[in-house]
Amino acid sequence: MAEKRITGHFDDAWLQVDKTDDPGFFVRFLDASRVRSLAFARQNPAMAFAHLALEPGLSVLDCGCGTGDILAIIAGLIAPGEACGGELSDTMLQEARRRVAAGGVTEAANLHFQSMDVQALPFPDQSFDRVLASQLLVHVPDPRGALQEMCRVTKSNGRVAIADMDWDSLLIGCGNKELGRRFTQLFADGVRNGLVVREYAGWLRAKGFSNVQIVPQPMVFESWTFVRDWIVAPALPAFVANGSMTAAEASALVEELSNRNENGQFFAASTLYTVTGQRG
Repeated sequence: MAEKRITGHFDDAWLQVDKTDDPGFFVRFLDASRVRSLAFARQNPAMAFAHLALEPGLSVLDCGCGTGDILAIIAGLIAPGEACGGELSDTMLQEARRRVAAGGVTEAANLHFQSMDVQALPFPDQSFDRVLASQLLVHVPDPRGALQEMCRVTKSNGRVAIADMDWDSLLIGCGNKELGRRFTQLFADGVRNGLVVREYAGWLRAKGFSNVQIVPQPMVFESWTFVRDWIVAPALPAFVANGSMTAAEASALVEELSNRNENGQFFAASTLYTVTGQRG
């Protein structure tokens, strides 16, 4: 039996979801991290998707669609237009299909999911009016090649939209400044392309895209439980294992952040950037 890969955010874990020791971790992470954005999209879709200028009849490709919740909302806005979601992971595809089926066949009539690699999209040139990727290109081996594929399948006057965290913007309030900064830097460096969002605008312009827009969205992590369970806990074992942090330092960091939470002093934040461009 092949050895299972370690679950987490580093190395190629997000590309090997089905081969990790806990594929469900990634589904649970998406659910936990997208609670607010999903609620906002459902309550105010016009504002949530304003950057996409959606309208009935458009075709949309969501590369790395995850559990499909966002695309399911988009599908309702563009019907009868096609909404296609792509994923490498069978775990994600099965979960996306399960959720759509639970919503009813009628709602899913213009929505489907299929296995695909954003670095080699299985579509002819100029196939979609809108091509999206959210928190995907930070994980792929060739992010520029992936973006070029997204541009290739975008129709004339169509739009590409890529959203990613700049992981070097991760902040935590910590009395031990050196330890806090070391943790956030190690985390940013552990994500395969943790700073690549800084390149998207230039890459789109190099492909001849116009009306390139960069929209920052500050993300304040108000819940210590979320940061503990989904950022700190999955990362610390990797840092201890590779010698960049001792077990004592890892314990001290968790203890301090927990104490700060109990005292009303907990703080953690990061910044998500959405970059859009229009094909000529």
